Amino acid sequence: MSLSRNNGDFIWYAFNFINTTMLGSKSLEIKLALIIIISIVLGFLLFYSLKFMSKAEEIWQNIKQESGDIGEKKQKEGTP
Repeated sequence: MSLSRNNGDFIWYAFNFINTTMLGSKSLEIKLALIIIISIVLGFLLFYSLKFMSKAEEIWQNIKQESGDIGEKKQKEGTP
């Protein structure tokens, strides 16, 4: 859970920085460049988060499978 909290903090700080920068800027090109950069960063964070969640889910499935195999083996052997 700390990963999403850290991403949330980063997004919040980035949003505040961009917001204050854009309010002080009059140039449309600077605003457009900042919006594009923020979009790329947010896309990367989303991709990284999904990749991390996918890997975590795969590990969890492996753990459940292994514990199920051990439980079945113990039942066949008659050990509690």
